Amino acid sequence: MIRIGGGAGKISTLRKLRRNPVPTKQRTPSVVFLKAVAADETGRAGFTMTLPELTGAVRLMAVAVCGDRYGSAEQRVVLSGPLLVEAGWPRFLAPGDRMNVPLKVFNRTDTEAAVDLDLTLDGPIERLPGASLFGITVPANSHATVVVRIRATGIGPATARLQAVSDAGHATGSEAAFPVRPATPLIVRSRLLRVAAGESQTLSLEDGFLPGAHRTVLVSAEPAFDLRPAVEALMDYPYGCVEQTTSRLFAVLHAPALIALTEDPGHRTKVAADMIRRGMERFRLMQTRSGGLAYWPGSDNPTRWGTAYAASFLVAARAAGHELPEGLLPGLLSYLARQLNAKEASFAERAIIVRVLASFHRPEFGWMTRLVELGDELDVAARAHLAAAWFEAGRRDRAIELLPSSLPAHAMPTTTKGRLTSPVRQLGVLLDVLLTIDPDNELLPHLARSLNQSRIEGRWDSTLSNAAAVAALARYRLSREQVTPDFTVSIRGEKIDITTDHQRTREFTLPADTKELRISCDGSGAAHLVIRTEGLAANASGNIHDRGLAVRKKWLAPDGGEIDPRGLSVGDLVRVEINLSAPAAERNRTIGNIVVVDALPGGFEVENPRLATSAARGRSRLVQADRVEFLDDRVLVFTSAGREERTFSWFLRVVSAGNFVLPPVQASCMYLPELSSISGEGDAEVKR
Repeated sequence: MIRIGGGAGKISTLRKLRRNPVPTKQRTPSVVFLKAVAADETGRAGFTMTLPELTGAVRLMAVAVCGDRYGSAEQRVVLSGPLLVEAGWPRFLAPGDRMNVPLKVFNRTDTEAAVDLDLTLDGPIERLPGASLFGITVPANSHATVVVRIRATGIGPATARLQAVSDAGHATGSEAAFPVRPATPLIVRSRLLRVAAGESQTLSLEDGFLPGAHRTVLVSAEPAFDLRPAVEALMDYPYGCVEQTTSRLFAVLHAPALIALTEDPGHRTKVAADMIRRGMERFRLMQTRSGGLAYWPGSDNPTRWGTAYAASFLVAARAAGHELPEGLLPGLLSYLARQLNAKEASFAERAIIVRVLASFHRPEFGWMTRLVELGDELDVAARAHLAAAWFEAGRRDRAIELLPSSLPAHAMPTTTKGRLTSPVRQLGVLLDVLLTIDPDNELLPHLARSLNQSRIEGRWDSTLSNAAAVAALARYRLSREQVTPDFTVSIRGEKIDITTDHQRTREFTLPADTKELRISCDGSGAAHLVIRTEGLAANASGNIHDRGLAVRKKWLAPDGGEIDPRGLSVGDLVRVEINLSAPAAERNRTIGNIVVVDALPGGFEVENPRLATSAARGRSRLVQADRVEFLDDRVLVFTSAGREERTFSWFLRVVSAGNFVLPPVQASCMYLPELSSISGEGDAEVKR
């Protein structure tokens, strides 16, 4: 459910985009809770508990209750034993990394011990030849260290189990889990296929992926399932600003069948309802004192368009029967009403605001009339919002007058900050409003066709566009009669023999080395298939590019001098400097909503999560990023960029010896994906 806010994905195979795509086994919390028992006549009670497997101090806490009298006490207890082991496993690795792992054995007895170690590795890691793990001599009340070398061989979760047994019969052990994640970006490609009854098609899957790519095929009788790639792109998107949260919610609301692939309508409805409820609760985390929503949780600055966009979802959710979070709406509507008179508000922003207010029975007829007077100065989406406002206010005649009689001649350019829009968003809003106000309008099939033709590999170019298209097309298809299907589909290939029918939607995993599929359909109707491949590009170095953006990374000593990442030692402090610019930006203009992703090499950790930025070297004016996230294996910076270079920096600490892949640094615009830059791959060598 936390996927609704970004930052987490379903645990399956290779996962996702700009976050760590490999699931990690979560460490079990070292907490033991015992239910209450009655004390005896002396005020005493006895308990038996199994303590967690850890070395160090724990805190025992007790609370006593008698009527309206209360007491508490706590005691620090050190967990130890005659024999202990400790291993310096990494937080993460990348394929090809080689790392020195120190295994430290502690002897807490008064006599020397001979200790045998047993190391078991699972997942894409292997031990390299080296030191023996048998007969390790550990002095009395002291410790000994053995260093083993490991190598990461692939991608996925890794587990290491270490067991120690002494010649005196003492035994102990430890376990660690960490991900081996790719150093280069994962790519996802989807292909849509419609196979009518009586037809056969052969599909080649030679699409430039490295071995080990994850392939699936989804088969359904419902034409709406060709929207599945767009819904997946929304649900898998790794961030959770107010726009991205709202866009996910629109997809969940209008296409619940694409969220939960199940035959049980009740379960599907419950999953969708839970996600919508949690998404609306996330809005509460973004609400500021003004009543408006911030662009990111934790910010104090409300966003006018983002608040209106989220409020438009609340309108749709309430109409669908969902209960809105208590206390959210009054402040939000008051904020929007005030923003109608804000000097900075654009007419397009005012159009969506008056629609929201009218939908909640607070029509602003003065502004609605003023916006009508602007005529063609309003773009397609703004006129559609205004028409919806008049319709909600009970004036369908005024609404019909505002609707266009033909498709727009010119596409509205995509924006990257302020009021966000795109050509797809414009058409999606118009289609959605027409379905509400004039469901027999002759433009409807033309709008649906234009939206369908504007996608690439089954999806549109941003979360905003995906949400607008999915919501509008899902509604459009529900409003049209569908042919009742009755077919059987056969999918054949090397090591593949799949047969399914129209009665249920099925998803099948294909062998990673699948090169070709032969698909046939018998019966009546048509089968709709989505073939999805996720993995690493065969030519990873070919991803290095500058397309409208330029991002560069430097490795510096704390005093500012450049250093060679192939000559580092454990304990070194490194300052990473990221320089970002947008050569394609117009003079004195910036491109908004850019994310910079600096994936760390294995053996390094963020030392000090404080971001220092400056517009140019030698200037004192600070340029703050919109948001910064310091994660276990990468640093994310959300910012804007113009022609003038901006510099961001943070510190890393070298914590492990070995040879590590240096992932490239990435920058891309979340609303104009064609603006992107990837640079700076290499390798690092760390000595002890």
